[in-house]
Amino acid sequence: MDQQEAKQPNEEKKEDNCCKFDIKVDKWYNKRNPNTFPYPVLATIVFLLMGFIWDLWHPGWIVFLTIPVYYAIVNAIKSRTVSYTLIIALIYLAMGFIWNLWHPGWIIFLFIPIIHWFTGKKG
Repeated sequence: MDQQEAKQPNEEKKEDNCCKFDIKVDKWYNKRNPNTFPYPVLATIVFLLMGFIWDLWHPGWIVFLTIPVYYAIVNAIKSRTVSYTLIIALIYLAMGFIWNLWHPGWIIFLFIPIIHWFTGKKG
């Protein structure tokens, strides 16, 4: 009887192990890296569509300027830091497109090295 009692707890332990399921939290959508998205290919497709369909070749090339902006935003979100260079570039574009202040607006680009000198960032 002692042997049967000793076997029963071991059998219960085996049953507990066989019924456990490992739940994996890392799903496929959590593993995707936005830096690997082929954004330049998408920008080229948009440029070609704008050119062939609406004959907007001249203003369409501005789509290519969004490529470094996309990767700067992705890196800023991943590292959870603020890109002062990106903010200054967006301020310059807003000043130019909204208030047509392209000429005096370029002066704000002089703040980029000053901000990096104060914050100690190199890039």
